[in-house]
Amino acid sequence: MDMAEWVAAGRWRPLLELIDQLPLASRYYEAFHEDPEVAEQIAREPLPERAWSPSLKDWDLQAQLLHDLTGMVRVLVSAVQTQSAGKVIRPAKGFPAPVTAAEKFRGRLEEEHARGLVQGFGFDPGDL
Repeated sequence: MDMAEWVAAGRWRPLLELIDQLPLASRYYEAFHEDPEVAEQIAREPLPERAWSPSLKDWDLQAQLLHDLTGMVRVLVSAVQTQSAGKVIRPAKGFPAPVTAAEKFRGRLEEEHARGLVQGFGFDPGDL
């Protein structure tokens, strides 16, 4: 495949799809995020309403194992701090794991169920 032919033919969609498949640790992403115009555009965008989580395409076995390991280290640090301070210290919030469409749907179902329970007791769903 010759990228110059794609550019000359105006095949922008396949070219952008190919670029989107590049790993995050690539020279392209470094150059893209170090561009002053891109930095200004990102800085001007409103912050997302929901919490960020990594995409599934970037989540492999090593990422899962590191996520689990750092979670265990946070629990151990919390236990040591609790022991030395004499009061309970909760573990720090960890790095998020990817959220699948099924998990998002399950969350919406749980929220709908909670709203139904609240209404059953005579409360307004907006109280949640």
